[in-house]
Amino acid sequence: MAKTLFNITGRVALITGSARGLGFAMARALGEFGARLALFDMDNTGLQSAAKTLSTDGFEVLTLQGDVTNINDVTKCVKNIINKYNSLDIVVNNAGIVYTTPAEDMSLKEWQHLIDVNLTGVFLVSQAAGRQMIKQKSGNIINIASMSGIIANFPHPQCSYNASKAGVISLTKSLASEWAHHNIRVNSISPGYMNTELAATVAKKTRLHSTMA
Repeated sequence: MAKTLFNITGRVALITGSARGLGFAMARALGEFGARLALFDMDNTGLQSAAKTLSTDGFEVLTLQGDVTNINDVTKCVKNIINKYNSLDIVVNNAGIVYTTPAEDMSLKEWQHLIDVNLTGVFLVSQAAGRQMIKQKSGNIINIASMSGIIANFPHPQCSYNASKAGVISLTKSLASEWAHHNIRVNSISPGYMNTELAATVAKKTRLHSTMA
C-alpha cells in the first residue's frame, strides 16, 4: 500500500551528503520507492562505496563528487544530471557539518565554514535545481534542518549549527513562497537525534565539554 501511495518510479532524485549517514539512508529509501539516484558528496571514497552498495541492491545510481559550497561544483552537478536524465525531480539538501565549540572560543573561520556548508550550500543547490525545475514546471525540494533550528539543545556548545539550521527553516519558507506558482514544493524536515557517525562525534565531544566544565 505504502509503495503504491508514494510511487516515484523513474523520478530523478539528488541527495547531497549521501556517502553515509542520513543521506545514504534517504537515498536508499528513495530508491526503494523507484527513484533514480544522484549521489553528491565531497568524499569520493565514501561516495563510490555507497554507490556500489546501492547498485548491488538493484538501484540506479549516478555519483557526483563535489562541494556544496562551490558554485561551480553545484552547477556542474545539476548539469550532469540533466545531461544524463533530462530532468531533476527531487532534491534532498542533506549535506551538513557541526562544530561543538563554545561561542566565546569560536573563530570567524569556523563560523563562516559551517554557515557556508549548512546554509549557503542549501541555497546554492536549491538555486541550481530550482532553475531546472522552473523550466520543467515541477519539482520537490526537501531541506534537512534540525530541531536545533527551533531550540537550543543543552548542553551542546553549537551556536553556529543552531543558527544555520534556523536559517535553513527560514530559507525553506521563502523558497516555498517564491516558487509555488512554478509548481515547485519546498519543505524542510527537522530531525531529532539519529544514530549516525556525525551524531556520535557530537555526543562524544559534548560529554568531554561537560566533564571539563
